[in-house]
Amino acid sequence: MQIATSRLLGYNELPVNVLTSTYCDLMGDAKLFALHNVKRNRRAAAVVLLFAGAVISGWLMRSQGGLQSVLWVAAGVKLLVAVFTFTFHPGKTD
Repeated sequence: MQIATSRLLGYNELPVNVLTSTYCDLMGDAKLFALHNVKRNRRAAAVVLLFAGAVISGWLMRSQGGLQSVLWVAAGVKLLVAVFTFTFHPGKTD
C-alpha cells in the first residue's frame, strides 16, 4: 500500500521498503551537487529519516513500553501522515 500510495502521489524517487535503491539513485544523480535539486533532497531526507526512525525505535524497544510502544508510535505516525496527506495535499485537476 505504501508503494502504491507513493506512486499515486507522484513521489517515484522514494522507495518505501529498501534503502539500496535510494542509495544508488542518490549516488547516480547527475545533479547531485546542484543547488536546487528536489529529488536529491527527498532521497537524502529519506535516508536520514529512516536512520532516525531506526534509532528511535531501538531506543523505544529498550524502554519500559517495549515493542508495543514502537508499534503504537508507528501507527500514530502513519495515521498523521495519512490525515495530513488527504487533507492538505492538492488534488489533481482534470
